Amino acid sequence: GTLPAVERAALANLAQDYPLQAQAYDEAEQTGTLPSASLQDAAYAAERVGQVAPAARRFRAVIDQVAAGQIALEPQKLQDVRVAVGALERTWGASVGLSSTGGSSIPGSFSTGGRERNAQFGTELFWRPQDWRGYGTHADLYVRTTGNLHAATGEHSGWPSVQLVLGARIKPLAEHNLVLAAERLVKAGNFTRNDWLVRAAYSATKGQLPPPHGRRWMAYDHYAEVGRYLDSGEEYAVAELRYGPNWRLGAEDARPASLWTHAVLALEHNNTYGRQNAASAGLGVNA
Repeated sequence: GTLPAVERAALANLAQDYPLQAQAYDEAEQTGTLPSASLQDAAYAAERVGQVAPAARRFRAVIDQVAAGQIALEPQKLQDVRVAVGALERTWGASVGLSSTGGSSIPGSFSTGGRERNAQFGTELFWRPQDWRGYGTHADLYVRTTGNLHAATGEHSGWPSVQLVLGARIKPLAEHNLVLAAERLVKAGNFTRNDWLVRAAYSATKGQLPPPHGRRWMAYDHYAEVGRYLDSGEEYAVAELRYGPNWRLGAEDARPASLWTHAVLALEHNNTYGRQNAASAGLGVNA
């Protein structure tokens, strides 16, 4: 006789035929033969082939069944499911950052080489269309502002330092956090500019999302980026390592949110600076 749909899904997974696996789980769900124990596997199968809505629906069903006591999951695995739902359903986001380091956030500005300190800010609002999402991949459209709250000698702060950026970026690889972006810099403050920027960035993080329990935990990330401004010919490379305590905002069962305070170690190269290579250290906070 014909194998049950769930068993065919398992065989398809062994054969790495992921579209067939997702199709078999769809059949099991439609015929009412998808057991609770297979819901999570069915959700991951849908996500792998880009079926965002079925994946999110099944992950939510897992959360509901855990809450009802119908199935059991370890706290960390349940948190992973909640994070997966948030990632699948996220269509927009916002961030605000403050930092104090040597040098300037203004592209192409005079470098202090870390001897004097700037207090810098950055804000971003992005939109992530669901139609552009794949398994572990996505694309964003975004608007960002950067500038100096306090500037070292020879630099500018406040509104004259504010740079507006309109951009598009893609994360093309599922297993690696590589991001490729193209941006249009729009002059806002008097000492910023109009230009085009193409850049590539790679990062790795740990502890950026709240664990199942606890109000405080340690987190780090490291980040590297290279870019070129097309009009001016400016080229740069930066690398940062950030480490520090992350603080949970809200209840443990709420949507994950945190406030991250951290130390920063930064390396920078810019072919337009008087001192092309520089290193600095400082403090930052992100929400």
